[in-house]
Amino acid sequence: MTSTTEQLAGRRVLLVGLGDLGAEVARGLLAAGAEVTGVRRGSGAPDGVRLQRMDARDVAALAALPAEFDAAVLCVTPSAGDEAGYCDSYLAVARAFAERWREGGVERAFWVSSSAVHGQGDGVLIEDDAETAPASFR
Repeated sequence: MTSTTEQLAGRRVLLVGLGDLGAEVARGLLAAGAEVTGVRRGSGAPDGVRLQRMDARDVAALAALPAEFDAAVLCVTPSAGDEAGYCDSYLAVARAFAERWREGGVERAFWVSSSAVHGQGDGVLIEDDAETAPASFR
């Protein structure tokens, strides 16, 4: 069995969203030897990330990125804590990503969503089979 480092070494990974969680994912990928291209609207990225400043909701902007990646991690943050904010970020980014790479070019895509869909807000560990019962968008 190969190690994670062996599996990721030299792989080209697109990371959409470089907030707190995205930056930690980037550091882990870099430590494993992956080549990371990061997309965010703002400035700043972990050392070693090829930063592309753009709005990931914009298909035309995404077209400036390379056509092929071994994997993509979409790790965005809602623009506001209401339904419109979630649609404006999660849904809009997913649609733009799907449109940009609908003909292929990304071997695997990983979607990091909000834990708010489970309704637990007390710091409890959320398992994969946890009930989805959100009380709100936050």
